[in-house]
Amino acid sequence: MLQPFVLLEKIHLHRLIAMKRNYLVSQTYARGYHHLEEVHTTDILVTDYDNRGQASMHLNAVKHDPYAAIIDLSKPAHLQKINSMMAGDTYQMYWAVIANTTELKNRLNSAYKLKLRRYVEKNTNWRIASGESLNCQFEISFGELFLIIRWKTHRVKLTFGEIERY
Repeated sequence: MLQPFVLLEKIHLHRLIAMKRNYLVSQTYARGYHHLEEVHTTDILVTDYDNRGQASMHLNAVKHDPYAAIIDLSKPAHLQKINSMMAGDTYQMYWAVIANTTELKNRLNSAYKLKLRRYVEKNTNWRIASGESLNCQFEISFGELFLIIRWKTHRVKLTFGEIERY
């Protein structure tokens, strides 16, 4: 399973505060799970926002998640809590930011090319000639990585997990 997001570090929190992106929405992050490790942590993904309204919309979308919360970095208690979570051994914190989009795109082209073709053949009526290629872009929405596939005037948006099933 592909894990494209960066680990959250204290320096990121300071940068977010400096950029006035004080609202973090937390949620469980299944892609962070390391199958080969003996001791498993609870993997948490945080997504940053500059206003409470957007953060509330995200929280509403993941409200069923036991780790769903809005963390306000301007509140000392919230900042202290997230710092303690990052410092301990219980949680592994990820930030919904792709570290290297070029590397991710290269990985998509090499490891997922056949899966993309299978998805297109099974779920669309596109008839792509052998010399033609698909245009793929990434988008993060509510902590979920989406893949946008374009071919000529056609467009389809799906979660990355849907591609991994093919």
